[in-house]
Amino acid sequence: MATLHISVADGMVKFPYCVIERQDKNYDEYDIFVHDALELFHRESNNKKIICYSSDEKDQVIKILNSFNINHTIEYFNYSATLKKKTQGIKYASRSEAIKHIEEDAEPKSQIIPNLEKRLQASEAKSALIPDLIARLESAEKELKAVKGIVAIK
Repeated sequence: MATLHISVADGMVKFPYCVIERQDKNYDEYDIFVHDALELFHRESNNKKIICYSSDEKDQVIKILNSFNINHTIEYFNYSATLKKKTQGIKYASRSEAIKHIEEDAEPKSQIIPNLEKRLQASEAKSALIPDLIARLESAEKELKAVKGIVAIK
């Protein structure tokens, strides 16, 4: 699977809107003015790529890059509805936990107790049926003995 540029905020997964890559030829990752201007945004690859989680963030980054005359390219993300649904309503302890859940179907810690409770309820529902099944088996056994008695008499 390709790199997931997800973020986890307040335990919830945020999918990115786009990534903006700087195309400046005289790129200096230590340019303090550009670095400070982009400080609030998620950056990677030596500050050359900026991950935006909304169109508003994208617009702000473009405005900053344009103010420094920095050319850039934009790659938009299109995460599937299935992927987004898989994480919907689930709280994660970390980004790593979310990625493991998405890529490997690892159960998030926040889901362990609710899932165990569901399994327990299902087991209790099944065990509630056991006395009825035993009674039906005993009744069938009596009928079988009665039929065997009739057959033995003949």
